[in-house]
Amino acid sequence: RKQKEGDAKTAILASLGLNKDLKQVVIVDEDVDIFNLQDIEWAITTRSQASLDYVIVEGALGSSLEPSHDLRGVTDKVGIDATKPLNDEKEKFSRAIIPGYDKIDISKYFPNI
Repeated sequence: RKQKEGDAKTAILASLGLNKDLKQVVIVDEDVDIFNLQDIEWAITTRSQASLDYVIVEGALGSSLEPSHDLRGVTDKVGIDATKPLNDEKEKFSRAIIPGYDKIDISKYFPNI
């Protein structure tokens, strides 16, 4: 749980530095299911901007099993801060809830699905 702005980037650096085989990491809030790739993608798409929230570590020690590592003997790593800002007073970064969504029968609109 993020206590201060910057906590996510600290977690990114700690994670990437902890294990040479780790090539990418995404930091999310507790409302995101880390076992659901669509949930993680949603957090990245709605809560991050590349210029502000991506951390790129160039030329780091990586796994020798990774094919692109063989090109130079090192690898680039990336971390993404996909957490909402702490000052989210209006809950701008919360999920939109569409009334009646759970009652929609998608097969009525897309019969081949």
